[in-house]
Order: sequence, then C-alpha cells, then structure tokens
Amino acid sequence: MEGLLRKTFRALGTVNTIIVPDTCSDALQKAAQRVLELDDRFSAFKEDSEISRINQAAGLNFVKVHSDTFGIIKSALRFSQLSEGTFDITARPLVELWGIGKKENWVPSPGEIAARKQLVDFRDIILDEKAESIMLRRPLQALDLGGIAKGLCSRRSPENFIGIRMQRCAHQSGWNSDYTGRSPHSWNSGPSKRSGDSHGKASDNELLTGRLRLI
Repeated sequence: MEGLLRKTFRALGTVNTIIVPDTCSDALQKAAQRVLELDDRFSAFKEDSEISRINQAAGLNFVKVHSDTFGIIKSALRFSQLSEGTFDITARPLVELWGIGKKENWVPSPGEIAARKQLVDFRDIILDEKAESIMLRRPLQALDLGGIAKGLCSRRSPENFIGIRMQRCAHQSGWNSDYTGRSPHSWNSGPSKRSGDSHGKASDNELLTGRLRLI
C-alpha cells in the first residue's frame, strides 16, 4: 500500500492541508508554495498584497495586477452577476466593521451597518482587460476574496496548478475540500465533516480516498 505525504500550513486566512502519495514529494512542496504565492497576492491583511493596493487606491486610480488576481476578480464578478449581488467581494467594509477575529462579541449598530452597506456594490469594480488593471470606483470601498480564494486554490488540480500530473491528491483549505484523480471510493467534495469528529477534520486517508460525510 502506498504511503502518504501531508503538509499543513496557514494561508488565505485559514489552515490548508495538502495530501499526496509518497512518490510526489516535489509536487507537494510546489503546490504549497503556489498557495502561498496566491496568498501574497489575494490577502486583504497584507499591506503589500495586490488586493490591499487596490483597496488603498479606491476612487483614485487603476492598479496593475498579476493574471491570477485579475482572473479571480473577473470570476467573482461573474458570480456576483449570477447571484444578483448576493455574492459580493466588495463586502470588505462590512467585514471590517464587524471586526471578525478582532472584536469579541461585537455587534455594530444598525446605523453603522447601513452606512457601510452603501460602500458595497460589485458594479463599482472597474476592469481594464487590456492592461489587466483594476480600480474601485469610490473611496473607502474595499475588496475581500475570502469567499472565493480558498475554493479556487483547493479546486485546482496539480496538473493545471503547478504543471505536474498526478493520479491522486487532496487539498483541504478551511471548509473547502477537493480531490483529483480516480479513487476506489466515490469522491465527495464540499463542506464536510468526518463522522464522530466534532472539529470537522478529516484524516489523511479520508481526504485522499474521498470518504467524507457531507453535513
């Protein structure tokens, strides 16, 4: 029976775990590095990330970005259009108001919420396709890719993610899980929880074989 290699690390505001057969150690390292590179571009917390630079330039000017960043924002806009704004990556001002992870038991006032909601509108994201540049139309607007970045990373197979072909692998990023290749068991991906595990953490073999119970 083949052995497994596992790498767990923090990126994209959560814990990531990548599991591959033990014959694919190079691919494991390259996949983890790729996730960290995307975190450097997509993070709303790192001041020098491309998302932070877009936020800092809101209402002022376009920001030239990497094709990774341009592509994910373009995809996010498509989902915003399909959901008629239910999904909106300009929700950062509201996220900051709640202070998630910073303020304990904090609930903003209705007036504060109403004021910040005025800044949330995906239609204010302006794309320059030719220059791969992005601008927010109004000052104080801000992007947050927390609702899409983890899924992007976990759903890219090693073949198109880092240019390496593997028969099987698994990547869990927060509650996002995805699997590549054929398995003796049917794949079950999505928000998942192992039976009897109150923390929702899957074992290496469960991730690699896809034996996860959906909840």
